Amino acid sequence: MALGPSNWVINQMWDAAFGIQPFYVNQPYIQWHSGDPGSGGNSNVVAIDRQAAVFERISDGVWRTAGAPMEVAIDVPDVTITHISIHDALDDGNWLGNLVGNQSISVVEGDLLTLSDQIQWTVTDWVA
Repeated sequence: MALGPSNWVINQMWDAAFGIQPFYVNQPYIQWHSGDPGSGGNSNVVAIDRQAAVFERISDGVWRTAGAPMEVAIDVPDVTITHISIHDALDDGNWLGNLVGNQSISVVEGDLLTLSDQIQWTVTDWVA
């Protein structure tokens, strides 16, 4: 199961920390998945367009989405969303990482999925 940040993100972060090159993602996008997205965020993709997202850090090691809740029109047959992946482009681009939901979301075609403005994740056991 590929959860957490991608190798690309880690390399970019360390390059920035060591002054090799700056690192900034202009606009992160969320992709929906019906199972483990795998390395690269390309597996079990739900055929819904990626959604632009805004994030904020609320304390050390804790981030969440910010701004208005995301509203996603469901135009695929019945599916259960279990994971998200984060990318730096609406199409293609670089994969930033994967997250698993603490609960799955079942949707059917015609639903309007409204997601909390506070999708939150915590980074633990990364730092000394």
